[in-house]
Formats: sequence, C-alpha cells, structure tokens
Amino acid sequence: AYYPCFKTLFKNVVTALAEARDITLYLNPLTRHFQQLEDTEFSESKVLLKPLMHVVCLIWSNSMYYCHSAKLIVLLRQICNLIIQQAKRFLDPSSIFHSDIDEAMQRISLSIQILKYFRTVYDEYKDNIAPFFKDRPVVNWTFHPNAVFERFNAFLERLFTIQWFFNTVIEFLKLEKVEIGGLKGRALSARITGVSVEFNQCFSVFASKTYDVLDPDDPTFKE
Repeated sequence: AYYPCFKTLFKNVVTALAEARDITLYLNPLTRHFQQLEDTEFSESKVLLKPLMHVVCLIWSNSMYYCHSAKLIVLLRQICNLIIQQAKRFLDPSSIFHSDIDEAMQRISLSIQILKYFRTVYDEYKDNIAPFFKDRPVVNWTFHPNAVFERFNAFLERLFTIQWFFNTVIEFLKLEKVEIGGLKGRALSARITGVSVEFNQCFSVFASKTYDVLDPDDPTFKE
C-alpha cells in the first residue's frame, strides 16, 4: 500500500535534485558579477551591466528549469534591487540634502544615466535573444517589462523628482545675489531677500526630515 507513495516521493526527490543541480550550475556564474557590482563604485559600474545581462540570457537559453518567465522575473527584480541599493549607497540619502548642491546634482544625474542605461541594455538583450538559442527553438521574453521594472521605475522617478527639486533650489539660491537699482530698487530687493530667506527656512526644514528620501516604497517624500 505504501509502495506507490514511496515511488512518487522518490520520483519527486529525483526531479527536485535534478532541478537544483541545473539551477546551481547556471546561476553560479552570476555570483562573480553580483560581487563585482557590489564592490565597484556605482559611478563606474556602467561597464558591468552588459556582461551581467549576457549571463542572464545564457541562463535563460541553457537552463532547462530556469527558462520560465516567473523565475526570470524574480531574478531580474533582484538585479534591479541590487542596482537600486548601489545607487542609494552612492547617493547617501542621509546626507543628500546637506552636501554641496552642485556635487549632489552631479551624483543624481550620473545615477539617472546609469539606470537608464541598464534599461536600454535590458531592451537590447530582450530584442536580441535569438542568437543565444543557436540551433534550438527560440523562447522569447513575453512578460511585460512592468513585471520587472515597477520598483526600478519608481526609484528612477524619485531621482527625476529630486533632480527637479535641486534645479529649483539652485534658481532660488541665485536670489541671494540679485541687486536691483532704480527708484524702486531698494523695495524690490527687500522683497527678493524676503523670498530668499523664506525659501532657505523651508529648505532647512525639508532637509531635516529623517525618512529615506530615496526609498521608492515610501511615498512620504511626495506628500
């Protein structure tokens, strides 16, 4: 009576073992790429993204058990999360509003460039997956990009918002140097000074907030 159950159990264990070996074999090469991405300054990580995606495509085309949309989506999400993590470490959310505005702007702009570049690399490999299959039937990525990039896009949108905010700050800071001549110059200059002082006070309050402004899962920044 127990034989059919044990037979089914044994078959399931053998199948699971074969799947685990296959996945370990093909995912193992990613370890080195992940380590490189973690150890490299984010500003210099652009050159690592194509090789990383190349390995992902090799996994997709060669692993019997990993050539499934659900599993690849999870893997790509984790890669996106790693890139977000590295960008946050590079930008340092705890000091981003306390550092030099021009330097912060440069870091934000560079981060946006690298994130946009990764999305371009993803699209290039997605649209050119066929060569990885050679003499076998091609299995394309049919899932919607939003399944992978929802959090990534939210983070990128947050960076665009902060970039716009810094541009606004720079424009307001120019008011400190504005001097108006003429009959009404003194009165107008006083008004401009008042606006500048009020803005600086608002900026100081904003910059003192303790939440993580780079957390794409926290809507507090927009509120």
